[in-house]
Amino acid sequence: MREPRYKWVPEYKETFGDLAADVGEQLGMVMDAEQRMILDAIFAENESGEPACFSVTAIAPRQNLKTATLEIAALTDVFVLGEPLHAWTAHLFDTARATFEHMCQLIEGNDDFRKRCRKPRTANGNESIELLSGERIEFHARSKGGGRGITGDKITWDEALFLQPAETGALLPILATRKGAQVRYGSSAGFVNSAVLRRIRDRGRAGGHPRSAYFEWCAPVAECEDPACNHELGVIGCVADRLDLLTEANPALGRRITMERLKDFRDEMPPEEFIREFLGWWDEPGTADAAFGPGNWEACAGDPPQGVPMGAIGLAASMDQTHGAITAAAHDGRVIHLKPLQHGPGTTWMVDRTVQLQTQHNVEVVIDKRGPAAPLIPHLERAGVRLTILDTAGVLDACASILDLVRERKIRHATYPELEIAVAGAVRRLVSDRWAWGRKVSTSDISTLEAATLAAHAVSLPPEVKVPPPPPTSLGSTPSSDSLMSTSF
Repeated sequence: MREPRYKWVPEYKETFGDLAADVGEQLGMVMDAEQRMILDAIFAENESGEPACFSVTAIAPRQNLKTATLEIAALTDVFVLGEPLHAWTAHLFDTARATFEHMCQLIEGNDDFRKRCRKPRTANGNESIELLSGERIEFHARSKGGGRGITGDKITWDEALFLQPAETGALLPILATRKGAQVRYGSSAGFVNSAVLRRIRDRGRAGGHPRSAYFEWCAPVAECEDPACNHELGVIGCVADRLDLLTEANPALGRRITMERLKDFRDEMPPEEFIREFLGWWDEPGTADAAFGPGNWEACAGDPPQGVPMGAIGLAASMDQTHGAITAAAHDGRVIHLKPLQHGPGTTWMVDRTVQLQTQHNVEVVIDKRGPAAPLIPHLERAGVRLTILDTAGVLDACASILDLVRERKIRHATYPELEIAVAGAVRRLVSDRWAWGRKVSTSDISTLEAATLAAHAVSLPPEVKVPPPPPTSLGSTPSSDSLMSTSF
């Protein structure tokens, strides 16, 4: 039995967790002691015979205990306790369908359970397991509107780190009139934008809530032997390789998970993802670690170069267009240097400033076709600026590029306040299976960082991929040197 680092269960009269454990055994899934502890909380009842917990949360690294426990709980609902409807939700349809298929396999392997079921419904987006007596489990991918019109007594939120407020608003009200209502959350450690789950985490870690049970397995926060450690493979004393921390965070280590398999994951996964997934350390908003991973941005700090010509400038604006930013990038043959050139109120000033910069430095000018600075594009083109306009795919490539560059220590930046503020407040948002900087969820104006991302990507591309800009055309008179930075970076 490996106790969770954080645990809270309100008082209750009795529990039917042993019935759920029996269901698991009948279906070939013998519950670990940690899983039985969660089941006890799920099926705990108060004096009136209602669930003692309105919500039960289990957070642990993947492949340890969460989904299997919640699957057995859902099957117990309909097969043993006669719950009319259990709604199982996941972030992605493929994940919900995989759980549906796994439950079908469990049922198919037991004659008693199989004989009590109708043929599973397998239409895309409408999967369900239904008993002959009418009880059923429905499987859904979450969305802002998904769930409206569904009724039921129990909801499981798998992959709860992806939960968004609009999704809970769509599903939670179905429990309003249900006497035995309960919600169950299963997740690994959260991302920066896991706001819903972070609120549940903070409440659970504090303990004391009269209607919520909480279990979280994670390692205690620790420091590497080398303060400058970037958590890459082969660094002696890195927290990502400490067996004691991995053992504490992964209750199934030595049972279903082997140390050899964890080492495989360590070899294949980016360090910050391995740390979040298998040490259970959350990505927290409001820090450079949230944007680039622990210590990575700080490790790229360095004095500005001398005499390196600018290669590109990026243009970006705040979401409400109250501020604009121009950031330069220069490649010295080894690393890319970043420097904010200007960040100020409004955006119209950016046209003249860009004209000046391209006239004097012949730099590539990069802008997001769909970003808040996009309304400047026709004005820039009329002014004669030669633009590199990135579509969504190009912006996603740029975001992936700057993350890799920072991880690999191929970025250098001095301590420019406007850039440091942007990085500290930056939050990544998911775009399908990729990511971009999230303006809505970030805690500061990130336009300087967005501009840096575009410029850095431009100068990072190999020469054969890029089309060199033509010599400057007539862009008006050349500005005086006191109005611009020098021709070197």
